[in-house]
Amino acid sequence: MHIVFLNVTGSLGGAERVLLTLLRELRRLRPDWTLTVIAGDSGPLLNSVRALGCHAESLPLPEQLKALGDWGAVGKLSMAWQLAASLPKVLQYRAVLRRKLRALQPGLVQTNGFKMHVLGAMACPSTARLIWHVHDFVSNRVAMKTLLRRFAGRPESVVAISETVASDLRHTLGAHANVHTILNSVDLSRRPVPTATNGPIRIGLVATFARWKGHRDFIAALALLPKNLDWRGYIVGGEVYARTASQYTESELRTVAEALGLMEKVEFTGFLPDPAPFIDALDIVVHASTEPEPFGLVIAEGMAAGRAVVTTSDSLVTHRENGFVFASGSPAALAQALEELARDPALRLRLGNAARQTAEQRFQPERMARQFLELYEARA
Repeated sequence: MHIVFLNVTGSLGGAERVLLTLLRELRRLRPDWTLTVIAGDSGPLLNSVRALGCHAESLPLPEQLKALGDWGAVGKLSMAWQLAASLPKVLQYRAVLRRKLRALQPGLVQTNGFKMHVLGAMACPSTARLIWHVHDFVSNRVAMKTLLRRFAGRPESVVAISETVASDLRHTLGAHANVHTILNSVDLSRRPVPTATNGPIRIGLVATFARWKGHRDFIAALALLPKNLDWRGYIVGGEVYARTASQYTESELRTVAEALGLMEKVEFTGFLPDPAPFIDALDIVVHASTEPEPFGLVIAEGMAAGRAVVTTSDSLVTHRENGFVFASGSPAALAQALEELARDPALRLRLGNAARQTAEQRFQPERMARQFLELYEARA
């Protein structure tokens, strides 16, 4: 079988790390299959795909199309204007993508990202099956929910990364959408390494600079920690996607930290293609999203590393059993959780061990790949 995966970006965000895990497992389980990734721009994803023995290339999205997004649009009229202005570029790209797919002759096309779901539905040859792999909620997207509903009859399956995303898709797309839930997976081959008990407690927020990821709340919470607590803060991530209105710049976040007098205690690592080694070095992994989290890959990665995880999402973490859950948008609640964990190494160890057990039960890469194989081979 030849599968072509269409991905909006060549950068390495959470969805791309999941894609790489899937490709690695498919190469192992079906070594005779041909796997191709086409990304909307160049970036480290492509080299990572090639390192797995798969084909990868970029088919650059026009800048006008890359920047198009629901986030930051002022009302439906503004979004309608953006879509109308972008339509010629959309049609041009559809033609280019259609020619590329016809030349590759895949048996199946799988799309990542809302724009690629729409473009894939428009350009996928009638001889190829289509699967949407949906990593985010769509009901709160002004334009995309209309577009996806319009094309929902084209994919034979729509894969959601969690039950909450699946429910959102069923509500938005209607009964004719064939929605399946396949949880993301993480690398479980790394065994948790105990962190040192001396020195400052290392507290890190690992996320892209999307505005809803809670960076401001994290910085504010660090500023509330007691003066006598020995800690070091890390902001791990960067600007991954093209929509500038939807994400912070590092300079903006540095300004926030500087205003609170934290620059001597907070380090910005920049974007890391593989954050796992850095997560392994943390004592506490923070996930501070201010909006509902579709899955929370960093939560799962922190749990797999056996770290104490503090999060606003209770879909993967049970409070005080395998992590801490705090109220979204409350720096004070986050600071309270961080202080308790920082002062209690035995509690961190207990939660970390329980988190690892949860990860081993729920986030195995082979489980994810075999669930996809069931869809791929259903009509193969």
